[in-house]
Amino acid sequence: MCLIYLIIGLLDDYIALENSFQGINLSNGMEFGLVQYRNGSTNVFGYVRYVVPNSDAVTKDIKRGMIFNQIDGNQLTVNNFSNLLFGSSTNYSIGLADFKDGNPTSNGTSISLSKSEIQENPIAISKIINDGGQKIGYLMYNQFARNYDSELNAAFANFKAENIDNLIVDLRYNPGGSVSSATYLGSMITGQFD
Repeated sequence: MCLIYLIIGLLDDYIALENSFQGINLSNGMEFGLVQYRNGSTNVFGYVRYVVPNSDAVTKDIKRGMIFNQIDGNQLTVNNFSNLLFGSSTNYSIGLADFKDGNPTSNGTSISLSKSEIQENPIAISKIINDGGQKIGYLMYNQFARNYDSELNAAFANFKAENIDNLIVDLRYNPGGSVSSATYLGSMITGQFD
């Protein structure tokens, strides 16, 4: 019985991992960071770093830079944030706060968010920036997702066709993913492979 449970548990994680490599994740679309209050308490607050396109967070008008300090009416702390934010619940509400002297104060605004499977194209931005006669290729690449390797190749083909002078690869919101996609990116950056 124990062995069957272990195999089923591994299968669930394997499927989630495979989905992640394809850019499919269970998320409400609000990517955030957490910070402990400066007043010495164990309180924690979150700040929105990035909002995934076509997600519940977009429909609820979540914006980069918003601050929240409560989940379902509970103050976030170093002891409870993991259960409140990363637990098994697919729905929760965030209590927004105003930032003042390192210790956010709740402002009474609450937004309900729902997690669902979303598929994000990891190539968030691919563009050419002209600066002082230089052509700079800019790529914001949010995950090494192998289902989008052809789109990544197309972005680099465009950089090559535009004969860029410099390249910026923005990996700020990239949590990792497929090793083969990371290898392809490295190969494309060096320019020595097709």
